Amino acid sequence: MNKKFRAKVIATAIAIVATTISCLEQARSQKFQAVGNTDPNHRAAPNKQGEVVVTFDTMPTRVSFDLPGHIKLITENGIPYTNGASETYITSEGFHEGASYESWNDKDNKYSRMWIESQNPARIVVRHRCALIKGDKICHQEKRQVAPYGPGNWTDEWYIFHPDGTHIRRIKIWSAVARESGRHGAKYPYELEGMYLWWGAPCSGKMASDHLEDGVITLVKMDGAHKTINLNPYPLKENEYQKMAHAYGEFSNSNIHVINTKSKYRPWRMGRVGRGLSVTPYVPVHKQVQLVPCFPPATTRQSGYSVAGLGQMNWGDFWQQTDDSMSEIWRNGFTESKDPTNELAALARSWLNAPAMTVARGGATGHGYDVGARAYLLDATSAKQPEIRLRLAASPASPVVNPTFLINGWGNKTAQLKIDGKAVPRGPDFRVGHYETLGEEGGRQWKDVLIVWVKAQSTRPIEFAIRPEGARSSNPPESSGGDDPKPPRTPNVTRPRPPSKVPAYRKWTSGNYSIRARLITLVDGVAFLKKPDGKTIKVPYSKLSPADQKFLDDWKKRK
Repeated sequence: MNKKFRAKVIATAIAIVATTISCLEQARSQKFQAVGNTDPNHRAAPNKQGEVVVTFDTMPTRVSFDLPGHIKLITENGIPYTNGASETYITSEGFHEGASYESWNDKDNKYSRMWIESQNPARIVVRHRCALIKGDKICHQEKRQVAPYGPGNWTDEWYIFHPDGTHIRRIKIWSAVARESGRHGAKYPYELEGMYLWWGAPCSGKMASDHLEDGVITLVKMDGAHKTINLNPYPLKENEYQKMAHAYGEFSNSNIHVINTKSKYRPWRMGRVGRGLSVTPYVPVHKQVQLVPCFPPATTRQSGYSVAGLGQMNWGDFWQQTDDSMSEIWRNGFTESKDPTNELAALARSWLNAPAMTVARGGATGHGYDVGARAYLLDATSAKQPEIRLRLAASPASPVVNPTFLINGWGNKTAQLKIDGKAVPRGPDFRVGHYETLGEEGGRQWKDVLIVWVKAQSTRPIEFAIRPEGARSSNPPESSGGDDPKPPRTPNVTRPRPPSKVPAYRKWTSGNYSIRARLITLVDGVAFLKKPDGKTIKVPYSKLSPADQKFLDDWKKRK
């Protein structure tokens, strides 16, 4: 090795070490917190940047909520990635640039609002509400009103953050034409997302290739199979929409992707494995002069670019669909791994194929896994058995990765945790928070709720024991033989407020159609039912079978 080459290697190694140290110091200086607006009615100044900013104590990245509708995942060196916003078209008005109805058109924030809904050491929830507009018109405002906020198309978005730097994005579009809606080709077409680097203003002196590797995107499937897509040369020419669906070949139905930014921490996203899933590159609509399609058109290094279009993820259906709305769901985060494919595939399986939960012992009733909240749901039912033991049937196909538990009726005490009998101290790997009330989808109100987030991974069955701090274990470990010892008495335990009872899953019938679901609530003659896959549906009381109507009548009497 000659001296010049050796010096170059040493300099590179020093630079890598310095970058790593800098990232660690930056992460330590940050907190897991949201800073910004907490008023859902606050109308911010036009183009307000950082209306809400979320940071993490586990990595030196942040998420910035920029009005009117840009939610940006920002890497440690400042590269802003966004998954876009929902938009729709009226087919008679065409599909050209400027024809869409979307939140990004609300430059004065007439309708767009961003605010912190709640935060505690275990979870942060940030909200975004907006209308889909073009000029002064809200799309479909002439049709019947279904949104709580006014006529036309409105959207509600929930961003649910956890300490590991990941978050759920759940979007609900209120629309009177929801049942006739779909992606392009439907009577009423909607786009719910995109993939962009979004600077807002031109970054002078920079090209997209300064921020992106030639292998712009890595596509990953649930089993870990993956392919990095080199976009140099670009696979599509101007307006080649007919070729976009086949550009990524056998990986076009991958539900996980990593954006290969030139940064230590790279943004990723995953979605459900749904019908007709299609991941595509962005189709150029102008002459392409950069690595990927960029805006404004004909950008140069001197002028800089504002936006780089990276692609889309679309389905042939929605995660949830009712007469009044359509909903979709994703999960986002950052990775510092050079090869994160197996890690992200396992994370996706832990979310989309979450292991089943059983209450092994203790005073609690389990209600399964809520994919939209990324949490296991429980009711605390007995103060005489304050310790709750939960078993998750983890396996390679359904692993445990950093689970969250929401326990209704817990009270205001904090919690202690054991994993497979071993105590875990509160700190970076075990975080708790409380909610006085917590609104669940379907109108059910939870009270005195404990949230527990745990940094834990397993591909084998695993047990979590959660009990109030200071309480004695009411359920000692199972003995190796003979009868189990009687649990010790726990005097002076304050019984938490009794939770509302949730009916178990049962068969519901409407005409020739039957499903298994549990009742969430009955409002204005409409039954809200949740299926085992987490989807919520609404069925009018009058369309249900006589047996189901009697069940609802009895439920109302008990309530």
